[in-house]
Amino acid sequence: MISNSILVPLNRNGMKTITIEVNYFNNQNHSIHIGNCEWLEFKNKRFVRDYIVRYKRMLIDNVGVINNLYIQSFMLYRSNYFQFSERTIRNLDEHFIDFLTDFNMIFKRYSEGNNNAFVLQKIDLCFDGITNSLGILKNHAQLHKNYMLRSQVNTLIKMIGDLENKYYKDKSDLSLYKNIKKQKLIKLVHKRTLIA
Repeated sequence: MISNSILVPLNRNGMKTITIEVNYFNNQNHSIHIGNCEWLEFKNKRFVRDYIVRYKRMLIDNVGVINNLYIQSFMLYRSNYFQFSERTIRNLDEHFIDFLTDFNMIFKRYSEGNNNAFVLQKIDLCFDGITNSLGILKNHAQLHKNYMLRSQVNTLIKMIGDLENKYYKDKSDLSLYKNIKKQKLIKLVHKRTLIA
């Protein structure tokens, strides 16, 4: 069994890039690790490339929207900054710093075999970071009866919830490339990894 692991950059214009790792095997199925012990296996190299194009588009679109929701959340925080207690400010600052760390880690390259799992995990952590900071803002708004802030936070919570649901659905949706699925040239495989 000969394996070539190739890192495929998802943006070629010199900006930040998300890298997806593809394992090409001679005389076997080619695979892409999509996280949580899940792999997509392909029988044809061309179908892997076609799938990567659609998969990268989905990831880049979602990461862009996550970034915009972060900006809106942070602007909401800063525009109401003087209302918050020192404890609330410290909690929000920690969540926003954690978000920025995780967001920047999306664009890093990791060790062979683990790259996709780490990238997808960091995207998941970004969703958590925004959701947690919005939860703190919502609690403050309810406690201090700031109805305008609560309304704005509820809108962002709904937006991040809808985006997160769509992201998880798209990430595991094998019909991203329907022709492959119809021809049974793609399948989702669950592999358990044992830690010694």
